[in-house]
Amino acid sequence: MSTLNRILTPIVLLAAVVALAGCGNKKASSTSDTETAPAVASAPAPTAQLTAAPTLVSSGDQVQLNWRTTDATSVSIDQIGDVPSAGVKAVTPSVSTSYHLVARGPAEWPKQQRASPSTRPLRPSSKCPTGH
Repeated sequence: MSTLNRILTPIVLLAAVVALAGCGNKKASSTSDTETAPAVASAPAPTAQLTAAPTLVSSGDQVQLNWRTTDATSVSIDQIGDVPSAGVKAVTPSVSTSYHLVARGPAEWPKQQRASPSTRPLRPSSKCPTGH
């Protein structure tokens, strides 16, 4: 036997014995002496709803935005800013606009909703201007 084999053989055998001995010493645990970690309740994901009424208006007409969220720690609407978790706001878009609501919850991806009222073009007046 070579010197390398004389050194490695006992080391490999010792490692195998230790590994096998460790497998036999596992004791089946009973529920009485096992402590379980308390279940971590995950926070519910936020929900969000945003509507605009009416959805078609003339330039300069008012649109009523109505929103409601649940389980949100912060709520904002683009072009308006931070808002309460539920509310109503009158806006007056001059062009077709998309309002984007973001509801953020604890440790969850944000819930997002859009409402997009459209403005219709102004119709030309049927009255002709007179020079008199």
